[in-house]
Amino acid sequence: MDKFYEVIAKCGHVGRDKYVEQSFYVRASTRKEAASKIKNIGRVKKHHKDRIIDVTMIDYYEYRRGFDRNNKDPYLTCHSVQEQRDHLSEIAYKIKSEPVKQSYAKSESSRKDIFCNNRKLKNPRKYYRNYYNDIDCSSYESMVS
Repeated sequence: MDKFYEVIAKCGHVGRDKYVEQSFYVRASTRKEAASKIKNIGRVKKHHKDRIIDVTMIDYYEYRRGFDRNNKDPYLTCHSVQEQRDHLSEIAYKIKSEPVKQSYAKSESSRKDIFCNNRKLKNPRKYYRNYYNDIDCSSYESMVS
């Protein structure tokens, strides 16, 4: 037997590192099925593990009211960027910033130094690609392979 769910998801197309929390109303047998249906809808962020914020079971009347409300929502009814810009004043209160993600880039000191003819290579791949035929770098070749 199908039940009715309100699924709150992160939607995109509003700027870098920003999202819109949008409620979607769906008919499904389980919460998991309702969330998976919403994950495939357009505008929902695809490459975010936390794209589904909440799944709540609701009754039929709330489902119909929410469904009708979404049909009139300017964010969901826009078909182009230009239309969305025209309705930006109506959408602006929904736009939120993503939390700052910590970068895990390697630091300069963590890289292994590579030498050729007693010279430290600044960019070993480029050096190997351009100058391997001119200079004997057998030690570098053994490190690469």
